[in-house]
Amino acid sequence: AWIIFFSLGRDKEEFPRRFLFGLGVVFLQFMVITPGFGVQYLAWLAPTIVFFGLRYSVIFNLLGGIFLFSVYNNWADGLPWHIAYPVLWNPWEWFLALVLWLVLVKWLARLFKTEFNRVS
Repeated sequence: AWIIFFSLGRDKEEFPRRFLFGLGVVFLQFMVITPGFGVQYLAWLAPTIVFFGLRYSVIFNLLGGIFLFSVYNNWADGLPWHIAYPVLWNPWEWFLALVLWLVLVKWLARLFKTEFNRVS
């Protein structure tokens, strides 16, 4: 339904961009409300994140990159990374994951506010 909301009723020239924007909102909403998390989920926003604006895209990519580096470094028991065995996150990784999630919540709220203000 969100994809339709964000893409229909617009100019035909803008439809592809608005459709990808709506798809990105669906992925972002999934990342915010899902009860589980896998590090591979961070890649799901990559194709559509460019339509959300530069500021949050840079913040998300920097935090996500730091988080992924920390997780994989922990799993591989430091550099060089030859093989990795998943282990529980350490407190630093939990903190980074929480900050990243809070950025996504703020980002989603901002997107909805912007879109609802544009419609009304």
